[in-house]
Amino acid sequence: MAIKINTNVSSIKLTAHLNEASDKMNAAMEKLSTGVRLNSPSVDAAGFQIAQGLKTQLSGSLTAVANAEMGRSLMETAEGVLTTVNDSLMRVRDLVLEGLNGGYSAKERKSLETEVKARIEEIDRVTTSAKFNDFNVFDTSRGASDYVMFQIGSEADSAQNTLKITGLFSKATFSLLSGSTLTASTIEFKDPSDPAGRTHMETLLDQVNTAIDNVTARATLAGTGINRLDSAVNTLTVQYENLSAAYSSINDADVAKESSEYTKQYIRLQTTSSLLAQANQVPSLALSLI
Repeated sequence: MAIKINTNVSSIKLTAHLNEASDKMNAAMEKLSTGVRLNSPSVDAAGFQIAQGLKTQLSGSLTAVANAEMGRSLMETAEGVLTTVNDSLMRVRDLVLEGLNGGYSAKERKSLETEVKARIEEIDRVTTSAKFNDFNVFDTSRGASDYVMFQIGSEADSAQNTLKITGLFSKATFSLLSGSTLTASTIEFKDPSDPAGRTHMETLLDQVNTAIDNVTARATLAGTGINRLDSAVNTLTVQYENLSAAYSSINDADVAKESSEYTKQYIRLQTTSSLLAQANQVPSLALSLI
């Protein structure tokens, strides 16, 4: 090999290897310190894009789980109120049946009527005031065909990512449940021994039965919705686990591999540094020839 002063080819080559070893060692150190393999898109552009897509799905899945759990709590609240209403309606029904008995005096029928009115007032109060945070559970502005939609998926397609509950959260006062215009103030217990009074009391019983049927149907709807949301949460949880495994395989650093890489590049750095020091001394050999 010729001895040259102006251009030290060996030094240039060793400097390039030194920089390469330094860059790789620093990259391995960064991966070990952060625990992340894809610290920048330049590490693996295709892998980075895939990882970001998986990360988006992971975040969406967690949000969907939170949505489903919130929806479950809301329907449990509605279910609890409906259970209370049903208990009151069953008591009202018993009182109306008593009122159909001709063995009561007008004063005793009035006592039965008073309790029925109190029960119905309480039904209206409970259903109108029921809230879940600031959400009116049985909003008086909602009709039977109105619905509440829960976002239980991580995408926009409503057919695959939502659960629509129709009718559960609509107005639930006694008059609406009974399919009549009856209110606490208009209820009257009449003498069942009189044909007209008997017809009146039988109509009242039918209206109470209708209210019980409607409450039962709503409670069933709530129970069905809760089961569906439980299923959605279970599915989302499994999906999150699988997505996490896929994301980890692409994004997370392999500590054993990166530790080995760091050690390898550190040894290369030390060796190349020593050889570079010797290569830089080669041009000085020219002095022995002068």
